[in-house]
Amino acid sequence: MNTANSGDKTESPTSHKIKQAQKLGHVQNSSNVNSFCILFFSIILLWCNKSIFYNFLRKLFIFCFTFKILEVNNKIFFSLFLKYLYKIMICFCFFFICIFLILFFIPWIIYKKKIKFFAINVNIDFLNFFNIFKKIISWNTIFKFFTIFLQVFFMFSTSIMFFLKYYPSFNIFFFSSLNFNISLGIRFLFLCSMLNLLNYFFFIILDFFWQKFQYFQSLKMTKKEIQDEYKELEGNPFIKSHIRYTMKNISKNSLLQDLKKADVLIYDSENYAIALQYIIEIMEAPKVISRGKGYIVSNMKKIADFYDIPLLESKHIAKILYENTSNGYSIPNNFFQITAEIFAWVWQFKIWKKKGGNFPTLPKNFKIFKKY
Repeated sequence: MNTANSGDKTESPTSHKIKQAQKLGHVQNSSNVNSFCILFFSIILLWCNKSIFYNFLRKLFIFCFTFKILEVNNKIFFSLFLKYLYKIMICFCFFFICIFLILFFIPWIIYKKKIKFFAINVNIDFLNFFNIFKKIISWNTIFKFFTIFLQVFFMFSTSIMFFLKYYPSFNIFFFSSLNFNISLGIRFLFLCSMLNLLNYFFFIILDFFWQKFQYFQSLKMTKKEIQDEYKELEGNPFIKSHIRYTMKNISKNSLLQDLKKADVLIYDSENYAIALQYIIEIMEAPKVISRGKGYIVSNMKKIADFYDIPLLESKHIAKILYENTSNGYSIPNNFFQITAEIFAWVWQFKIWKKKGGNFPTLPKNFKIFKKY
């Protein structure tokens, strides 16, 4: 039973598994997002060029209802054909270039999907009708069919409701000028398109989360695969050094962030530093905010100086406190006397900065970082 269960893909994919899948081009993708962006771009493009669209419809109506005595022959017909074909080709080329850019950049912006080129492989699986039938009756296909049906139904219903709402006002078309009718028709078309686009956006959100669920389901791993991956990564010296470097950066950043809360920073010439905080109303004893040694000490001193935290130098106290304390904990009882002297000076120093007067006397065997 255990052997059978260990083969089931029930575990969530690791970050390494996700990165490997992304390198192979297996990323979350939704065709509905691309369709939405193309539709949105088309509607905005038509609205921004509504004057061109308006003039085109106006000329079309005038041309259709104007009778001209003109001999129609092959030469005239061919010249008119080339004239309008040229305009149509320019419009469609611009439109298709924009669609290509949308399809190229949208996956990269939303999913961070890089464009990759693969060699064309001949696949004759389409001849296997059994596999095709299995795909047709799969739950994924049924769900897609259901979502497409709902999309069409809601968009059709929205259009019908929109036209029914404004149907009584359509009589105005019979008593208005051609120019007014064309502009009003364009406005109606734009509003109806935007309503349908909002409906479509709702389905886009559902599809996005469904595709995300499907993506992580397809990357699920067995317990054995996770164990094998862990062994592989543990044995890889590059991965181990990268993990150590990442953990060191995380711990260093959190240490330096906590340093802002300190009341005083104590350091020594042997590159030991410790930051203390004491809020007399809520703390029984001073608390260690952060500790550091080596190259971190210089960063701690820079941050403390930037946030105007007092810096005190001592030859031995910083190292002793570092070796006998832990981050986030209060100092031991046997260090109460020395820390009491330090915080007495810190409070006097804060009063001196606000009110001025004589500079407070430093505790014995301490030096201040800079002169005030």
